[in-house]
Amino acid sequence: MDQEKIGKFIAKCRKAKNMTQQELADKLSITDRAISNWETGRRLPDYAILKDLCEELGVTINELLSGEKLNRENYQEKLEENMVGIVTKIDKDNKKRISIIKKVLISYLIICLIFLGSVFGYFFYNYDMINQKYDKNNMYIKIEDNNFVFYSAISGNVTYKIINYNKENILLINYKSSLKAIRKHSDTDKISSAYCLNNIKNSEEINKVYYTNIALKKFNNQNKIKNLLAKSYLIYEKK
Repeated sequence: MDQEKIGKFIAKCRKAKNMTQQELADKLSITDRAISNWETGRRLPDYAILKDLCEELGVTINELLSGEKLNRENYQEKLEENMVGIVTKIDKDNKKRISIIKKVLISYLIICLIFLGSVFGYFFYNYDMINQKYDKNNMYIKIEDNNFVFYSAISGNVTYKIINYNKENILLINYKSSLKAIRKHSDTDKISSAYCLNNIKNSEEINKVYYTNIALKKFNNQNKIKNLLAKSYLIYEKK
């Protein structure tokens, strides 16, 4: 369908009826801007008002879509052409709508992923606790007032347990910290945190202290303790 041709035909028919764009628009309950868009070929009339528009202009729908008055000889031919044109335009419009919907959905999904990633990153950076590798320059343990005190340059959470292996009481220490605390440590590089392991009743009963990056529950298996200790760090041994 030729939009420009149809537009000129609408303007011609309107003027033949001695109607202004505003008068035609009022009859169709639309704006005169819509009439202007049709007549300049920028847009086609909505299919929902084609019948009412044709009645006001005194033409058939087939003639309107052809952009000219039709005689009996070419009426059927134009009708078939217009039917094909309508189906083609509807198909293009639907594809365009689907494309727009896809773009909107993809944009929405990207925004959601960015938002969730930001939230996850914030909590991971500030609150997610990560096992810290042993650093002899920034981690050590001392006995103070009969209690073991663990010192670290990085603030975090200490977990510990006592196991008995080869007739020795062994204290295992595991330490976790957040990325935020690690970053803060990189800026200060000073010993700043002390953790008193005050649930240990008598430090004299402890023969060795190991720092480990391994989950403490794995030491419950007596058959694996030897290998697990070999992967840990001896930081105290009773003289």
